Amino acid sequence: FVPRHAQMVVKVDSKIAVRFNRPLDPASVGPQTAQLNLLSGDALKWKAKSESHLRASGLPYTIVRPGGLTDDPGGQTGIALQQGDEGSVRIPRADVAAVMIAALDNPDALRKTFEAVSDENAKRDAWRNGFSALRRDSTASR
Repeated sequence: FVPRHAQMVVKVDSKIAVRFNRPLDPASVGPQTAQLNLLSGDALKWKAKSESHLRASGLPYTIVRPGGLTDDPGGQTGIALQQGDEGSVRIPRADVAAVMIAALDNPDALRKTFEAVSDENAKRDAWRNGFSALRRDSTASR
């Protein structure tokens, strides 16, 4: 449920939800992920559907798909904002929160879906200028 008066929705999802926007091929997600999805009542499929629903709602949004979450302190490494479901890098929860907060008032983050992962080679705050390099979502689900 999203209130009609919402000014911006920032949704955190799963990095691998993108793989469940199309028919499930266990080879493409790996046997452990396919089994987890099956045991969780198709949770990853429903996450992908919720993304599609948000895109179609007409509300302003940003969808952040973090890598594997850790309890490490945030701000210790750089963060990469990327699209295309590349790699399987982890990220501290605090860094995901920082990305979500930054997206709230950044027009360059509007109507975009992207992955957020730790990047040891990036400068710590360089990601803050990275929203503008990301593609806006098309009308079709990604």
